[in-house]
Amino acid sequence: MEIKLGKRLRQLRNQRGATQEELASQIGVTYQAVSKWENDTTMPDTALLPQIAMALGVTIDALFSVDRSDELRRVDLILQQGAVSDEQFGYVSRLLNAILRENPEDTDAKKRYLRLYLLRRHSDRLAAENLLAQLLTLCCEDDELYLYCRDLYGGGGEVRHADNRQFVERCRDFVMAHPEAVRVREYLIEALIDLRRYDEAQALTDGLPTEDAYAAYLPEIWFGDLLLARGNTDAAVSVWRTVPIENHKGQYEVGVRLERLGDTDGAKTCYEASFSAAEYPRDLSAVYALAFLREKQGDIRGAIDAWETVLAVLSSDWNKTGGEDVDWPRIEICRLRAVL
Repeated sequence: MEIKLGKRLRQLRNQRGATQEELASQIGVTYQAVSKWENDTTMPDTALLPQIAMALGVTIDALFSVDRSDELRRVDLILQQGAVSDEQFGYVSRLLNAILRENPEDTDAKKRYLRLYLLRRHSDRLAAENLLAQLLTLCCEDDELYLYCRDLYGGGGEVRHADNRQFVERCRDFVMAHPEAVRVREYLIEALIDLRRYDEAQALTDGLPTEDAYAAYLPEIWFGDLLLARGNTDAAVSVWRTVPIENHKGQYEVGVRLERLGDTDGAKTCYEASFSAAEYPRDLSAVYALAFLREKQGDIRGAIDAWETVLAVLSSDWNKTGGEDVDWPRIEICRLRAVL
C-alpha cells in the first residue's frame, strides 16, 4: 500500500520520540517547514533528504518505504552480523519498540529484540535474560528459543564464558518432551559432556526420530564424543568410522573431529566423501572445510580448486552468481593465487 511522504515522516519522527521542533533543529529548518512536509502541503528539497534520513536514523530509501516488511528485512540483515553499532542498535530498537507498542505480545518482534541483545550480550546480558524469560513463558514449545539459550548461556566447551549448568536447566525438560528437536539435544549433550555428566549425556543419545535423515548418524557421533571425553580416543575414532560413507552430514562431522585430533589426511578423506555424497542442492560445508584444510597443509593449488568448486556449486545448485556468498570465494582465490 502506498502512503504519502508526509505520513511516513510523521511515523518515523514519532518512532524516534522527537517533536517537530527537535527534528527541524537537527535539519536546520523551521518547525513550520516540518509541519508542512508532514501535512503534504509541501515537499522537502531533495538536497535535504540525506539530513532528514540521518536525523531520523534511517536510509533515504526508508523515507519512502511504507512496507514494514522492508524494514524488518533490513533488521534481519543487521542481526546476521557479528556485532551492531550504536546507530544500528538504535534503529532496530526503535522499530521493534513501535511494533511492540502496537502488540506487546508479538513474539517475532521479541525474538528479534532478543537476537539484538545477544549481539551485545556483554553489555546487555540482563536485558537478554529478561526477554528470553518472557519468550519462554509466551511460547515455551518454540525450539528456536532454546538455541538462543545456547547463545546466551553456553552449551558446549568451546563457548566462551559458558554457563552450561544454566543452559542444561533451561532446556532439559524441553528436549525430553520433544525428541524431534535434534539440534537442541545436540547442544544439551555437548553441555553435559562439558560438565562431565556423562551418564546423563549417554541417556540422550537414544530415542531420536528414525525418519530424520539428519539424526540418522548422530548416536554414533555422540557415543564417540563420550568415549573421547572419557579418554578413549582410539575407541572414539573406531565408532566414528562406522558412519556410512554415503551419509554426507555424518562424514562431515567425522571429518571435523578427526581434524581436531590432528588426523588431517583422515579428515580430508571424510570431507571429500561428504561432498561426493551430498544431494542437490549440494551442501558446501565440506568444501569450505577442504579449502581451509588444504591451505593449512600448504596445498595452495588444492585450496584454490576447492574455492573454485564452491563458486561452481553456488552457481549450478543455488543459482548464486553475485553477493557476499560469491565474493568470499573470489577474494580467497585471488589471495591464494598471489601466493603461488
